[in-house]
Amino acid sequence: MPLTRDANYPVEAASLAQAMASLAVGHSVDTVVNAAIQVAAMTIGGISRDRGLSLDATMGLLAVFVRTMEAQVRTNYDRRPQPTDVKVQTS
Repeated sequence: MPLTRDANYPVEAASLAQAMASLAVGHSVDTVVNAAIQVAAMTIGGISRDRGLSLDATMGLLAVFVRTMEAQVRTNYDRRPQPTDVKVQTS
């Protein structure tokens, strides 16, 4: 599934999303979402601990991430490629 990105969206994040989307081909939505949640939880927990954040501070960050995810689902739910989009390259 080739992806495009808004020209203002970070190249590195788009490339990583493209790689993950490629890995998800053939798997159920439930499986892909469960795996993504596990990766996000490990990443958030690990980085927070490495930075010395408390569990409460980490949970506060998680609340921000969840709101961001909700906003992105709403924004991209019916998104169609735009003429200004850039093809996402993976390495």
